[in-house]
Amino acid sequence: RCIPAGFAGERCETDIVHCRPESCWNGGSCADLVAGFRCDCNAAFTGVNCETEIVDCNSSSPCLNNGTCVQNGFTADCLCPAWTTGRLCQVIAFPCLSSPCQNNASCIPLASALSSDLMSG
Repeated sequence: RCIPAGFAGERCETDIVHCRPESCWNGGSCADLVAGFRCDCNAAFTGVNCETEIVDCNSSSPCLNNGTCVQNGFTADCLCPAWTTGRLCQVIAFPCLSSPCQNNASCIPLASALSSDLMSG
């Protein structure tokens, strides 16, 4: 066993390379250390492997469809209106709840969209 860690071989002559192509994500660069590695993340990411995107509700709101951005550490969560779903409120689950039709038209949800029919009367 080699002391310090990070070396191998009969005489501890081989430096163990800890950086792998998959070590650091999202454009982070890997720095090989004696007993491991360190990821140097670009400004938009954090975490051991640069796996967490830094989102600031004050500088940019990632939420769509009138979702409310709530800061959660380095990340943000979206509180979605009742008619949307998804991490960023990007999925319109109940399109008629937002009352999208105008001029006394009634909303009819379809499989992939919605339709507005004018009410007669």
